[in-house]
Amino acid sequence: DPSVRGLEIHYQKRRQEGRAMAEQLGGWLKENTSIEMRDAQENNLQILRETSVESVLIELGFLTNTEDRKILSSPQKRDELAKALADGILHHIQESGH
Repeated sequence: DPSVRGLEIHYQKRRQEGRAMAEQLGGWLKENTSIEMRDAQENNLQILRETSVESVLIELGFLTNTEDRKILSSPQKRDELAKALADGILHHIQESGH
């Protein structure tokens, strides 16, 4: 569906630490990037289910959407997303005491 767009964060079902991480990173990215944000999604994805540490899966957009494809095709926008993501992870680590 080409109308679907935005950054999406998935966290493991029934893991509150993953949900907290998803919400914190989502808030950080919303404040520090220009990409549209979707609500964090609770999922039972194998990549999240098979890890024993706090984790999330972040999808930076949808290539099927024209606006997301423009953002993800721009080196400047990719750098902006990478920096915001790295800063958000560091902020989460500092806030959670890990």
